[in-house]
Amino acid sequence: MYERFYGLKEKPFNLTPDPRYLFLSEKHKDAFAHLLYGIKNRAGFVMVTGEIGTGKTTICRALLSQLDTDIEIAFIFNPTLNPVELLRRILIEFKEQPNSDNLLELTDQLNEFLLKKSSLGKNCVLVIDEAQNLTPQVLEQIRLLSNLETDREKLLQIVLIGQPELQERLKLYELRQLNQRITARYHLLPLNREETSQYIAYRLHVAGGKNKIVFTPKALKLIYKWSKGVPRLINSICDRCLLVGFTKETKEINHKIVKQAIKELQPQLYSPEEPKEKSEVNTVQRRFPILSFALGVFLVIFAINLWFLPLDELVRELKRFNEAIIGESGLRRPVLQVEALSKEFTPMNENNTFEKTNRNYVASENPEKTFDIDLFHIDPTVSRRESTLLLLRLWKMALVNGEPYGDKPQELAKFFLDNGLSVEVLQPAVSHLLSINLPALVQIQNRGNKIWCALVHKSNSTVVLYFEPNHSWIEIPIDSFRAIFENIAVIPWRDDGPYKALNLGSRGENVRLLKELLQKGGWLVTDNLTDVYDEDTVKAVRKLQLEMGLPVDGVAGKQVRFALKKWCGGNVPTLERNSLSEMQSMISEK
Repeated sequence: MYERFYGLKEKPFNLTPDPRYLFLSEKHKDAFAHLLYGIKNRAGFVMVTGEIGTGKTTICRALLSQLDTDIEIAFIFNPTLNPVELLRRILIEFKEQPNSDNLLELTDQLNEFLLKKSSLGKNCVLVIDEAQNLTPQVLEQIRLLSNLETDREKLLQIVLIGQPELQERLKLYELRQLNQRITARYHLLPLNREETSQYIAYRLHVAGGKNKIVFTPKALKLIYKWSKGVPRLINSICDRCLLVGFTKETKEINHKIVKQAIKELQPQLYSPEEPKEKSEVNTVQRRFPILSFALGVFLVIFAINLWFLPLDELVRELKRFNEAIIGESGLRRPVLQVEALSKEFTPMNENNTFEKTNRNYVASENPEKTFDIDLFHIDPTVSRRESTLLLLRLWKMALVNGEPYGDKPQELAKFFLDNGLSVEVLQPAVSHLLSINLPALVQIQNRGNKIWCALVHKSNSTVVLYFEPNHSWIEIPIDSFRAIFENIAVIPWRDDGPYKALNLGSRGENVRLLKELLQKGGWLVTDNLTDVYDEDTVKAVRKLQLEMGLPVDGVAGKQVRFALKKWCGGNVPTLERNSLSEMQSMISEK
């Protein structure tokens, strides 16, 4: 109705879950990552919950639209079914015609279908939306479906999406087994005030309305106050605002237009009381105890120094005290911002650590800013090639079978396989990545630019990234790396023990060697070095898998050998052990 007036391609604030309009706030990115982790790692059960209209279904649809062709999806929209109806619907969604109305026969048919797909390398995923409407009986039937598995993996990955009532339902005693099987869960919160403004701008941009429609600051504040950051309510208010603006023949949406829109929509909106931002409340709660403590220390120092010290010395003491308090409380601590990468190698000192020169680090006048790496002048193709070649050299491997030709993780993994190394493609949190402690090809992004680079070194508080000779490498705080890391890593390694997976009851020298490595890492008690894979070994392996962000099953297969690689000694190039001067020599001699 109003699209032509505003010059839009389509309505920007429809209520349908269109993946093209998915705005990934930090909260939505986390939910997206949890879903992706569960599906890619065949984690069994994954659950995403959130209030009505927070974007759960939109995230799920966007994820499903981006999955590889080897993943088959059954999407259940209406879960108000009994167990037989549910199984029939699952088969139909997998494009299989149900052969029976008997629960046992339908289960057997589904099992045969899943085994067939597994033999073809397919991963089958069942997604159930509005799962809070499932009865305990149906939820128990879904749990039983998770028992369909081979000796090595689950045949069916199950994603439950629902409102907070789903969490409460799973606390029922009769559903405790299902609740325990959920390996990844995330509760999606509404947007904050800043994200609400970004969300509105993003949807206008997708619909072709960039620089054509203006929402004033007062209008945006009022929209957030009444929507509480819930995307569905934001859409309702903004859609009505555009309609009111159309009737008034104005392309500037001010607070008066928003008030009129809210008046028309008021029955479906929240109370206008504006919630305090959680971060603001937490900040106040954190600071008052610090300031109270600071005042007490100040009075003690003042009394002592006034009695014993001359006035000029007292002034110096108070100045030092003031600096210490500011540093501890974080009220005025400067945050560094990386302005640009050096065009030459960053100088190293005698201890093989990076010197923080002004050319690499520039103090930001705005303490709210975080590290910001300028990727604009780096050639992504060159960085990808040089980073992969450096990782080969770190493992003492020569280039024998071509250079990396693609940008996808699978293509980069194939490059390392073709050149004689094993490889793991993971979607780890930064803590998991640093626990693995091996050099990795990582994807980072900043200002919309994405690039592959090599993570080659870590200290207690920083990591070192390598790009390519013309722009060298850079050392940044771990928290800053966490902000730009895209949670995708390709990690080459040398598998010296390609034996079969070890599990409960296994015996032999390989079990004893496994226990030695688990002992070195602190996962196994020191007095258990027999050659029997016992319950203690299962527990130790599960602890290791949990710490490294790997699928937790207590079985020591290839990924466990990979996770233990840093404890093997010898020439393993761990992030802590890598000599920065040696890496510089490798690059200079190529």
